[in-house]
Amino acid sequence: LPNEGTTEGRKLYKETKLMLALGEMNKNNDQKAIEYIKESRQWPENLGVGKPFESDIDERLEDWLTYECYTKLENNMKAQQMLENIISFKPQKTLYIDSFSSANNLVTAWTLQRLGKQKEGEAYLDKWLNREPENPLVNWTINTFKGIESVITNDMGMDENYRILKYFTQNLNHGHDTK
Repeated sequence: LPNEGTTEGRKLYKETKLMLALGEMNKNNDQKAIEYIKESRQWPENLGVGKPFESDIDERLEDWLTYECYTKLENNMKAQQMLENIISFKPQKTLYIDSFSSANNLVTAWTLQRLGKQKEGEAYLDKWLNREPENPLVNWTINTFKGIESVITNDMGMDENYRILKYFTQNLNHGHDTK
């Protein structure tokens, strides 16, 4: 078991559950995928890390995948709620809190796009690019948002969220416009 306070076990748990969800989404079993996504949001005690405050948990990726499932299930009300959850999350980065994964910047941009705010989505990513122009993950994110095929590799510093988004964009994002 991981030591108290380490997050690797929790990250692996989340990634496993979300990859299982993606597998179900790939088979058009969206209800089962939603169950796996729900499980990915849990913080089992035996993983060595306690659950942070709700406001410090970045679940934009989980909300996006849930949105995708509800859209395919034609449950527009629940799909819309997922988009609202994504937009309402405000990432915080302080000395004690780093409550977001930069991968979720793509999720926020996609959400703005789905809400008819394409230019706001582009501006959101451009602001990140201006802060980190040499970051290869920024370029992958912007290219992915624009529908341009781009390579992302482990040596770029990607975390579990990037791996999940990479799988999603390569295997499941065929039915959506990217512009």
